[in-house]
Amino acid sequence: MALQGPDAAKVGDPPLVLVVEDEFLILLNTVEDLNECGYWTIEASSGAEAIAAAKVAGAALRVALIDLGLPDRSGEAVAEELRSMTPGVRILFATGQTDRELRQRYASDTNVGFLDKPYTRGMLTAQLVRLGVDAYSKG
Repeated sequence: MALQGPDAAKVGDPPLVLVVEDEFLILLNTVEDLNECGYWTIEASSGAEAIAAAKVAGAALRVALIDLGLPDRSGEAVAEELRSMTPGVRILFATGQTDRELRQRYASDTNVGFLDKPYTRGMLTAQLVRLGVDAYSKG
C-alpha cells in the first residue's frame, strides 16, 4: 500500500483514488496515468489491503477503482465494505468480463461505474469524470 501525494487531503486537494488491482503492471500503469492526470492515489493489490488503505484515507477517499477478480475476495465484496466505511465513495469496477448481472444490479446507482479491460487513460478519466471526480475541478 503506497500513497502517492500528501498524507492527508485538504479542501481543494486533488481527488484521492484507491486503485485495487492484483496484476502489478496494470496497477503500476493505472497509478502512473492517474498521477499524471492530477489525481492522488493509494495502491492495493488485494481486498484486505484495500480495506486497510481506506481506513487510513478516511473521508479523503473519493473513488475506488476495483478489479473484480481479486485473489482474496470479490471486487464487489470489497466495494460494499468500502461503501459502508466511507459513505459517498464512488466505485469504478474494472473488469475483463461482461458481468451483465452485476451491471444490471448497479444500473441505477450513479456512484458506480464500469471500466472494461483493457482500458486507456482516456477511458479511465472519462469514467471518473462521469462519476463526478474530475482532477481539475478538485471535486
